[in-house]
Amino acid sequence: MEYEEKRDVIRELLNILKKNNISQNYKKIIYNIVTNLPEKTAIQKDRFIKLFWLNPKAKEKYTLTLLAKEYHCSNNAIRVSIITVKSALTRISDEDIKILKKIIEIYK
Repeated sequence: MEYEEKRDVIRELLNILKKNNISQNYKKIIYNIVTNLPEKTAIQKDRFIKLFWLNPKAKEKYTLTLLAKEYHCSNNAIRVSIITVKSALTRISDEDIKILKKIIEIYK
């Protein structure tokens, strides 16, 4: 699968995560993909997971500002973490991309 296609899938998935309250089962699938990203720090992954409310145990949704306060850093530092994880998601396996495409089709 080409990079551009993967990039578009991730972009569409993130738009769906921002707009829809997807089921816990699908959140758990995405959560597992994110937590298994190689070469990304636990903090970067955690910030991404909290911003997109992927942790099945999470009770509240975070904003950039709330995350920045929690991590004692700037909104820009949070934004960079999110972009870094988003970029890493474009390099996941074709099999994982197919799983994400199925989730997108359900919520389109």
